[in-house]
Amino acid sequence: RPDLIMTEDYTWRYVHSVRTEIKYGSEEGKFDRPDLHFFQNVLMNGGVCGRRAFFGRFILRAFGIPTIARPSPGHGALAHWTPSGWVVCLGPPWGKGNTKEKYGRVNDTDFFEHTRARANGYSFNRVIRARLIGDIIGGECKCFGLSSARGELGFWNVFTLHVQRSLAEGTTAPPMAGRRAITSSTIDLFSDHSSTECDEEEIIIDKGGNITIAACATSIPNPAMCPSGNGKILFMRSNLGGKQLHYSRIGPHQSFEYNVNVIRAGTYAFSARIVTPSWKQTLLLSLNGSEELINISLPFTIGKWGTTKPLNLELQGGINTFTFSRTGDCKGVTIKDFLLELMDWCVD
Repeated sequence: RPDLIMTEDYTWRYVHSVRTEIKYGSEEGKFDRPDLHFFQNVLMNGGVCGRRAFFGRFILRAFGIPTIARPSPGHGALAHWTPSGWVVCLGPPWGKGNTKEKYGRVNDTDFFEHTRARANGYSFNRVIRARLIGDIIGGECKCFGLSSARGELGFWNVFTLHVQRSLAEGTTAPPMAGRRAITSSTIDLFSDHSSTECDEEEIIIDKGGNITIAACATSIPNPAMCPSGNGKILFMRSNLGGKQLHYSRIGPHQSFEYNVNVIRAGTYAFSARIVTPSWKQTLLLSLNGSEELINISLPFTIGKWGTTKPLNLELQGGINTFTFSRTGDCKGVTIKDFLLELMDWCVD
């Protein structure tokens, strides 16, 4: 999902994959495989607050983003750094939980206040110096936040925390990203990684009659009308070059369609180059409007590019319409292209 890496929304960059890719629920956790890593199992079988928050922190750290656990009563969530300050994701906003850090074990507002004060750079040295004086002269027990204070505090501790608060109050707080956060819609997030900067994808026929159908060369939906897709069928730039299509886990099922001009009628071996993060995934194909659907089993590629097993199709000369659809409880699937390899041909 290159789109989730490149979105300009720093609050949900990387971590939005929890919402789009991780199914909410614990009923499939029993199918976790011992040969897979923990986070591969989370992608495969989903999870509730804890597993989802663990995956969110994992993916943020994978891209070098500082992050911490930020649980609230009965719920697991996370907080992470952004250029405008620390934000909470997958849970209620600051003030509704705590952190495991020394700055917010009782109330997370102490951690939030500390990070905002540190954003002042050189001015934060006043806090550090006052705390050092308390250590050297007063021998006071350290306290890292006014909300965490228990019992009577020494003079230098009180002075330190009030200086810290004054610095924090002079810093603009970043937007909240809790449950009520106003975030971009799914399609807006993906439009940041719009495929409009790439060349248009095409259906290519080589000299041997083999046909490569670029996944984003759809007739429905029309990429010219919706360059980023329609929210369920998503078009995006691919790290392999060109574009790729993603069938999202979120939203009602939709079909996508291709009109392929076949030069030579005959038997073609059909396969697809795909990525699947979970098991038991299928794609249904209706050829030329037939009500008899062809079930294409998608291999579990564990997040890597793979190819489906070849399937023989009888194609007529001229325009053939390929209509793909999905049913049931589907996970996200990414498609790079389809290959039709000519096996046997005849004069139509």
